[in-house]
Amino acid sequence: MSEVTRRQSLYGFEMRATDHRRNEVGRKTHDPKQLWQSSHEILSLLLLGHKEVDVARLVGVTPQTVSNIANSTLGMAKLSAMRQDRDKQTIDVSKRAAELYEKAMIAYEKILDGSDDKLKKETADTIIMDIGGYRSPTKIQGQFQGQVVHDHVISDLVSRGREAARANGMLVEVPKQIENKEGEK
Repeated sequence: MSEVTRRQSLYGFEMRATDHRRNEVGRKTHDPKQLWQSSHEILSLLLLGHKEVDVARLVGVTPQTVSNIANSTLGMAKLSAMRQDRDKQTIDVSKRAAELYEKAMIAYEKILDGSDDKLKKETADTIIMDIGGYRSPTKIQGQFQGQVVHDHVISDLVSRGREAARANGMLVEVPKQIENKEGEK
């Protein structure tokens, strides 16, 4: 079996290319490993919160296929297990953050009980402003660029885009309508 080709999705995830399971005679062939990978990919995207129609478009299947996978007994069980794993990881991170928060507060108390007034003031400012959430934004950064684009550059970009779409089978040429007797299109 050939290597499964990968492509970049709209959201930046690496995705499998559109499923081309038809052989030369037109019969569908089903590789269980490939079907499970596709199902797992669909369930992972659903777990991330994507809508079923968006998942169908990203994976290259019909929305009904996504719905069938998500609502199947195996799909619901796998999605439930994936959610439980995600929730367990979130709880573990929260516990670790609570442990570190206690240590940070002890360190702040030691600094505030010390004799260095400058360090005390900086620590107090940090506690009040950053941890307390009272600091206003101190830096706003943006990059702005202006450019004049001439008509010939725009038409060149449009023609290059059309050629790329045509080469990838994304552009369908529709013949111009034949003018009727009144000269209308």
